[in-house]
Amino acid sequence: MLFRSPVRLTIAQGQLADATAYVWQVRGVDRTSDTGPWSTACKFTTDFTPPTQQPTVTSTDYPPTGVHGGTGVPGTFTFSANGDKDVAGYYYGMNFGLTNFVAAPRRGAAVNVSIAPTFPFSNRLEVETADAAGNLGPVTFYSFEAAQNRPTATCTPDTALIGTPRQCVL
Repeated sequence: MLFRSPVRLTIAQGQLADATAYVWQVRGVDRTSDTGPWSTACKFTTDFTPPTQQPTVTSTDYPPTGVHGGTGVPGTFTFSANGDKDVAGYYYGMNFGLTNFVAAPRRGAAVNVSIAPTFPFSNRLEVETADAAGNLGPVTFYSFEAAQNRPTATCTPDTALIGTPRQCVL
């Protein structure tokens, strides 16, 4: 009768060296000491080193000075690896953490992302680099101002009781 069961191996932290290629093979032995064939070679290379450079963030639609665009008005933001050739992508988010990911077209390449601010006035874009192994680099904070472009209403008089006529301008 043939029995198959998965075998797992856990390697303790610190037992593998950074930037090192590892190769292994396995084969089974049954109770009667019959030995099976070797498996195909399994290979991996370790990468424990995160990106070291802070990404740069630029935008001509929403530069860091002045009030531009507006809530809901998309702008293009460029994320650059700042010379770090290990960067495979960027995590980013507006005002509340890094919730999105965009892959770089090749290692170390810049990307353009369209983002529409959701708040008028002060906004903060956070951008963090990531390498192919998932190691995260330092975060860059990019602050900019978005115009208040929601419709406004003014009425004369400002307040009135129900049934009192008012003239309002939208």
